[in-house]
Amino acid sequence: MSPAAPPAEARSTGETRPEILVLRGIAILAILVHHLWQGRLPGGFAALDVFFVISGYLVTRILFGMRERGGIDIWAYLARRARRILPSAITVLLACLVGMFAFVSITDWGRTAGELLASAVFMENWALIAADLAYAAPDSATALQHYWTLAVEAQFYVAWALLMMVLLGRGAAFGAHRRRAGAIGIAVVLAISLAVSVVWCALAPVSGYLSTATRIWELAAGGLLAVLVRRIPPLRVGAPLAIAGWALIAGSLVLLNTSMAWPGFLAVIPVAGAVLVIAAGVPHDAPRLRRLTDNRFTRDLADSSYAIYLWHWPILVFADRALGHPPGTPEKIGIVVASLALGWATTVLVERPIRFGPLARARPLATLTVAALAISAVVVPALAVRHVMQRTTELYTAVAQAPAADLCAGAEARMPGADCVDGPYPGLSPDPLGEWEEVSVLHAMGCATDNILPDVHPCDFGDPDGDVHVALVGDSHAMKLWAALKAIAESQGWRLTTFLKAQCEFTLPEVEGTSGCPEWRAEVAERLRDDGPWDLVVTTGAAHATGGEGAAEGYRAVWQPLIDAGARLIVVHDNPYLEGDVRACIADHLDDPSACDNPRSASFLPDTMADAARDLPGAHVVDLTELFCDATTCFAVVGGVITHRDFTHITDEFSRSYAPYLAAKLAAIAPELFSG
Repeated sequence: MSPAAPPAEARSTGETRPEILVLRGIAILAILVHHLWQGRLPGGFAALDVFFVISGYLVTRILFGMRERGGIDIWAYLARRARRILPSAITVLLACLVGMFAFVSITDWGRTAGELLASAVFMENWALIAADLAYAAPDSATALQHYWTLAVEAQFYVAWALLMMVLLGRGAAFGAHRRRAGAIGIAVVLAISLAVSVVWCALAPVSGYLSTATRIWELAAGGLLAVLVRRIPPLRVGAPLAIAGWALIAGSLVLLNTSMAWPGFLAVIPVAGAVLVIAAGVPHDAPRLRRLTDNRFTRDLADSSYAIYLWHWPILVFADRALGHPPGTPEKIGIVVASLALGWATTVLVERPIRFGPLARARPLATLTVAALAISAVVVPALAVRHVMQRTTELYTAVAQAPAADLCAGAEARMPGADCVDGPYPGLSPDPLGEWEEVSVLHAMGCATDNILPDVHPCDFGDPDGDVHVALVGDSHAMKLWAALKAIAESQGWRLTTFLKAQCEFTLPEVEGTSGCPEWRAEVAERLRDDGPWDLVVTTGAAHATGGEGAAEGYRAVWQPLIDAGARLIVVHDNPYLEGDVRACIADHLDDPSACDNPRSASFLPDTMADAARDLPGAHVVDLTELFCDATTCFAVVGGVITHRDFTHITDEFSRSYAPYLAAKLAAIAPELFSG
C-alpha cells in the first residue's frame, strides 16, 4: 500500500494552523518509515487518510472563502491549484524520465513511459487499476506509482469545485442557508463514498485501494469539518479532542497492517483522528502546546512534505535498481537524507518562486497556459519513448513470428525423440522487449485469489460435461501449470477445475501462511470433499515456501482424504529458479540468451512437498526438470521460448509448450483417463 500525496495547501487559507503542520510532518515521517522499515510501522499507510482529510479541509475553506467574497472563479481556482502542485510534481517527473534511462531496464521503458503519461495528466490511479496492479514493492515497482495519490487529489479538486458551485449557488448573497446546503451536500457525498468504499474494497481490494470513488469520503470528511467548525474550541474542550485524535492516529500507524482491505470501514479510525486534531486546533492561550507545534523544524518539514513525498519513492526504486539488491540500513538512512534534502531544495528553489512569484499575479489563463506547457515537457518525451518501444516490439514480433516449420517450439526442443531443429531462432516468445502481463491471466479472469483475501474462486476449463474431473490446487507456481493442464483438458475432453491463491500451498487449513491462507485452505478442502469424486488432483508449490517444521505431515494430512476417496494425487516437482531479472537479462543479451542461464547446482531448493508425496501411497511425483535443465545448466530460453517471467515463476508460453510431455507423464500414471 502507499501513502497519499500530502495536501496541496499549507498556508494559502490565510492562516497558520500549527496542528496541520504537525499532522503533515508526522505523516510524511510515517510514510518514510513505513516504506523503508515496514515492520516497524505496519500501519504507516494510514498517513494517506490523514493527508486526504487535510486536503479536503483546506480546499473546502478556499472554495467557501471565494464564495463568501462574491463567487467561485473556477479558472482562478484551477490556476491557484496548478501553481501549488505542478512545480514539484513536474520537477520529479522530469527527474524520473532521466532516471528511467539510467536505472530502468529497457524491458520496462514502455511501461514506465506509460506511467509518466498517466502521472503527468493526473490519471495514474486509473492506469494502475486498468493494469490490475497493486502498489508494488520497490524491486518490481516503477518510480511513478506513488503519483496515484496526486491523481486522486487533482480529480477531487476539479470535481469538488464544480460541486460547491452547484451547492452554494450564484449571486452576491451568501448566508447561513447556503452554508447549510453545502454541509448537507457534503454529508451526502461522504455517506455515499464511504458505502462504496466498504463494498468495493471488500470485493476488489486492489482497485478499491486506488479508486477515487473510495477516497472521496476521506476528503469530504475534511470538507465537512471546514463547513461546520469555523472557530477553534476553547482549551478545556480542545485538549481532550486533540488527545483523542492523536491517540486514534497513533493507534492506526501501529496496529493496522497491509493485510486489511483498505480504505474500508477501518479507515474511519485515522480519518476521525485527523478530524479531531484539526477541530481541536492549538489555542493561543496554550503556549506550551504552541511551542511544541509551532517551530522552525516543524514548519520546514511540513512545508517540504509534499516534495519529500514525491521524491522518496523514486529514490527508493532507483536505489534498489542501482544496488541490485534491497537497500540495507545504511542505504535506507541515505534514502531518507536524500529525500529530505531534495524535498527541501525543490520547495525552496522551485515551488515557492513559482507559487508566490510573478506567475501568482498573472491572469489565470496565462498560468494555465504555462501549466499546460510544463505538462507537455513530460508528455512529449514520454510519448516518444512509448512510440519507439511499441515500434521496436512490432518489428521484433514480426521477426519472431517468421515461418520456420522445422524449428522446435519451446519444451519440444528438449523432449526425447522430437522431430524438430533446435535453433537458431529468428526471435523469442514472449517478446522480451514488449509489455508483459504483471499478474497471472487467471487473476484477470477472476479465477485466482490474491494474497490478501481468503475467498475461493474456482473456475472450470475444458469440457464442462467431461467424464474425467481434474482439480488444480495451490499457489502461484500451481497457476503456472494451468496453461499446460488446460491444453491437455481441451484435447482430452476433461473438466478441469482450479482452486488457486497466491502464496498458499495445498496443506492443512490450520497451517499459518499469507493472510487468508488458513480460511482459504479450509474452504478448498471442503469443496474438494463435496464436489468429488476427482480422477486427478494436481498440485505444486514454491519450494522456498513449502518447508518448515511439520510441513510434510501437513501435506499428507490434507491429501489423504482425497486419496481415500479414489483420487490420484499428482505433485509436480517445483521448477528451477533462475538468478535475477531474467527478462531484463535476455533483453540485454538478445544475441546470446545463454548468458542468462543458471548453474543447475544453484537452481533448486529442497522441495518438501514433493518429498512428502514420495512417501505417501496413492501420491505420485511428476518431475519436469529435464525440460528446463541438462546435467549442468538450467536454461533461460528453450526452443525459442523464454522459460521464466521472473526468477521463480515460469512463463505461460513455456508451460503451454510442455503440455504433451506432461500428458505423457500423467498417462503413465493413469492411462485409462486418456483417449487415443
